[in-house]
Amino acid sequence: MDSTSDEQATLAATVSQARAWHHLLAISLAVIGGVLGIGGAFIEELRAGGGIVIAFLAAPVIEEALKPTGIYIALIRWPHILRGQLYTAALTALAGLTFGVIESIVYVTVYVSDPPEWFVTYRFTVTLGVHAAASFLVGLGLNRGVIDWAR
Repeated sequence: MDSTSDEQATLAATVSQARAWHHLLAISLAVIGGVLGIGGAFIEELRAGGGIVIAFLAAPVIEEALKPTGIYIALIRWPHILRGQLYTAALTALAGLTFGVIESIVYVTVYVSDPPEWFVTYRFTVTLGVHAAASFLVGLGLNRGVIDWAR
């Protein structure tokens, strides 16, 4: 009986460790995706020529498509780590939050010289919430079917 319970304990520990690694991989991919989304959005907006139309119409679409880059990678390479739609949406929200933090840092340090306190507060509260919420909504629709459709 002892050997059976030892084997079960070892198996449980192994499964628990694998799950922890899967969560770490999923979180890392989400954060990396948010970073890649910034680069991709910047390149795509430059390629499109900029201007007011890009800033208000195309940029949000480009950003929402690129922020979940890490989730796309997970769906292609390790779909089993995405344990459900809500989990996928939460990870996508993390990607959006990462994107928003980087974007806000760029706004308050590069785009606006000597930004007022209200602007810094706005950039690090409202816009982060909007990026996370918008990405969460996108994440609710991401699943293996999106990848299969794109192929």
